[in-house]
Amino acid sequence: MQKHKPEGLFDQPPSSPGEHHPANYLSYISERMRRFRQTLDISQRSEEGFGQNVLSKYFGKPVSRSTVQRAEDGRTGTHWGVIAAYFFEMGVFPEIVKVLERGYAPTLRTAMLSRKKCDTEISQAALDAQNALEKRKKTEFESGVIKK
Repeated sequence: MQKHKPEGLFDQPPSSPGEHHPANYLSYISERMRRFRQTLDISQRSEEGFGQNVLSKYFGKPVSRSTVQRAEDGRTGTHWGVIAAYFFEMGVFPEIVKVLERGYAPTLRTAMLSRKKCDTEISQAALDAQNALEKRKKTEFESGVIKK
């Protein structure tokens, strides 16, 4: 008796590169990962160099050239840790956290994970608020609402 293999979306190729299909998004992300690797120092730019000199710190051992190729080809069987390591190296995790939290009440963990990005936004918001208060104080003083 022959077993029937279930067919999922990843088994069905998209009809066009612009189709709203998870494989197209995976292809786009993997291409961005490849482009990121190609911007690195020459010792890290090759698939083998990236696996040995960059990804190895996440796994405690070198990552094979074929694993890097599979990740950059957008293969669905790629280890999530490899993708996470790429994202960490690319510096995109704070933005990913912000997108995933959209529409939800912020949590302490969210704030801690996106802290670097938030620190800049919080500092700018504080400066904007201080400037708005100074402007309002000046306006109220000039209009006579506030007297010395």
